[in-house]
Amino acid sequence: MADVYRVGVAIGMTDNASQVLGTLSRSLLGVNLQAQHLEGGLNRARVAAVGLAGVIGGGAVLSSMAHLVNAGKEFVHQQSLMLQAGLSHQEVAQATATAWQTASTVIGSSAEKNIGLVADLRNQLGTMREAVAVMPQVAQMGVVLQNLTGQDQERAGFTAIRFLDQRGSLIDPRTHEISTDHLTQQMRLLEGIATGTRGRAGPDQLLAFQQYARLAGSSLSDQGLMNLAPVIAASGSASSVGTQLSSLQQQLVGGIMTSVSYTHLTLP
Repeated sequence: MADVYRVGVAIGMTDNASQVLGTLSRSLLGVNLQAQHLEGGLNRARVAAVGLAGVIGGGAVLSSMAHLVNAGKEFVHQQSLMLQAGLSHQEVAQATATAWQTASTVIGSSAEKNIGLVADLRNQLGTMREAVAVMPQVAQMGVVLQNLTGQDQERAGFTAIRFLDQRGSLIDPRTHEISTDHLTQQMRLLEGIATGTRGRAGPDQLLAFQQYARLAGSSLSDQGLMNLAPVIAASGSASSVGTQLSSLQQQLVGGIMTSVSYTHLTLP
């Protein structure tokens, strides 16, 4: 019961407690009640502790409350990690609001996954403003990639952003800033590659490829990446394909290629 009250107090301290309660009722308890019905005259902290138990009966009470507490504990844990990492209380509040808003607009995403994702994006992109701006698209990409590859939603979305960042495709070449239109285009590219390779060239494989391909990978056009995707999928080792491509570029740019080098650089 102590965990229940702790989660209740954490929810009660948020500015959008009503939205939080409404989302919890839908995603965790399988009902769709208005927040004011959930509150029922109780204060915000007591609602999370005992109010939700009144909408269901029998043995389902303990099970549903356990799901509620586990989700709430994860949410509080992520908030604590952000504070420990040096984020301000204002940034944590902004991340919290963004997580809940995204959960309500992106079908298949969850608030506890979203708050971890927005924290990861803030660390990767540098500012909370940029993280919040791209959060809905990245969450949607994570859900789609999860369905295609089986990878966790949060990890899939963040890994895809890391790949695009290392590839140099995160910044819109026209505006030299992170653009939602450009990100949508790149998101469709990654989803297309994952679909075309039946999930065998997902964000993990593409990131491993890019980390070893380095400049050679960044030099590939979108069409070039699509052409190479089946090789990455069939190789069983995306890093090896990246290493081979990087070595091949060095040989070609240097203008010298021995027969031994050619033999080792032949792609599978």
